[in-house]
Amino acid sequence: MSQSISHSIQEILLQSVIPSFGDIHDIRLSIKRGDHNSMKSIISKVDDIFDEVLIEYANHIDAEDRQILLLATAEPIFCQRVKEGVFEAIYSERLCPPLDILAGAMPSDFSRHPYSINSGDANIPVHAVCIEYLPNICNEIYPLMVDSYVCDLAKHWRQRRLVIGIHADWLDENLHAKRCIYNISDSEQLIESSFTDPIRIDSVHFLAVSPEFHQLWSERFAKNDIHQVNPYQSALKADDKFSCYCQLNNLSVPSPKASLIKQSEISTLDDQALIDRCNTIFSSIFENEADQEITLVVQPNKGTEGRGVKTFSGPLNWSAFLATHPELPDYIKEIARNDDVLLRRGIQNVKILDDLTDKAVFFDIRVNVINGRMESGFLMLAPPDAVIASPEQGGHVLECKIGAQWMLSAPEHAAPFKWDQTLWTEIQNVAQKTALPFIDCGVVGIDIRLEWRNHRIVAWVLDINPRPAGLAHSRYFETREPGVSQCLWDTLPQQGNLSAFR
Repeated sequence: MSQSISHSIQEILLQSVIPSFGDIHDIRLSIKRGDHNSMKSIISKVDDIFDEVLIEYANHIDAEDRQILLLATAEPIFCQRVKEGVFEAIYSERLCPPLDILAGAMPSDFSRHPYSINSGDANIPVHAVCIEYLPNICNEIYPLMVDSYVCDLAKHWRQRRLVIGIHADWLDENLHAKRCIYNISDSEQLIESSFTDPIRIDSVHFLAVSPEFHQLWSERFAKNDIHQVNPYQSALKADDKFSCYCQLNNLSVPSPKASLIKQSEISTLDDQALIDRCNTIFSSIFENEADQEITLVVQPNKGTEGRGVKTFSGPLNWSAFLATHPELPDYIKEIARNDDVLLRRGIQNVKILDDLTDKAVFFDIRVNVINGRMESGFLMLAPPDAVIASPEQGGHVLECKIGAQWMLSAPEHAAPFKWDQTLWTEIQNVAQKTALPFIDCGVVGIDIRLEWRNHRIVAWVLDINPRPAGLAHSRYFETREPGVSQCLWDTLPQQGNLSAFR
């Protein structure tokens, strides 16, 4: 029912609203880049037509279904979640089974549940993926549900854990789930519903949350002695990019030279003093640079997913560089309104052939390291003629599929050359070494960029993310099959509680 209503609204939007912004890909990109007008227009239109769609839908169903519809739409959360599902479909591509939003409360004893989602064993532990941002979240949760189920069957011949998705608003005062997203494993079906009795949680993993949200709820789960995959205090070390850079230097992990200007410092500097400060940093970052054309990356120290990152390319001479980019000091001050500012050397001389555009483009490698072991990941490609490789900045993802033959180009190579096993080994060694200071996070996403330097390829670590996104794109590097992790699940609490569902 929820899907039928959602599809009806989407059809109206595609006919009457979306064309004014271009095609669906245009509006997705504009929203990701912060176009709030597009987002507000869509949300407003959904609110305007919602009741009309319900009336039309009711005219085409039988009396029994109309009664169910009446009960469902009497629940504010049902209407809210259907509307959010519409926006999610417009905002991004679905990479998992569709989500059915049920009306009313389901039994917490899953053996009596109308949708059989496990063996009915009330002793099965529950692992919750806790989220703050709902749009597109099933793309992140579903791969973990499948991984856990496959791991249990492969190693133990039975399902030993239930993975659910929860929003903080769906928890009661005891941190039990009043509502959740769950998977019907034998039918690849995703369901969201409330429960007659809240479900006790044995372990939790934070994804799609802000650092502030992470801190608040991590502390609450800690007080209830609930195991956390990525507790806030462990993630805190990775949220600070300059702190990560310093730790990686101590480990002799390649990381592009960087310097930090604190927000408090920038507020005390006049325009000339800020330019002088940048000059000093510029000279330090590029002091051993051989190329006469360089790139400076400017970004928020605690930003994520490419937000706020900007590159400035120009001559190695500071005066000429500033003349090329007179807007640089103003951009630094713009970031400093909300964060410290990180300046670092840009890496941009190894490209990959993008079959989508048939051009050589810059790219980053996202690797997922779980409990210190690199298991999975994907590639993030930049748009042609751009440096930043992030879907948020108009790039796209390249999955590590079976049979992929990636060709790279770099200076000193007259022709493209193949990505070989030696390079994979180098990336794995760098990624696993990088993860050592963050081993308590359990799961970290590490972004790596390649550079041809001193007659060899260097794998430079750009970022460490304790709440990695893009899990639906992840594939195991060894088998190229879809998945995030198999080694995570046996490190979680295994013994459920007889009162797990109460």
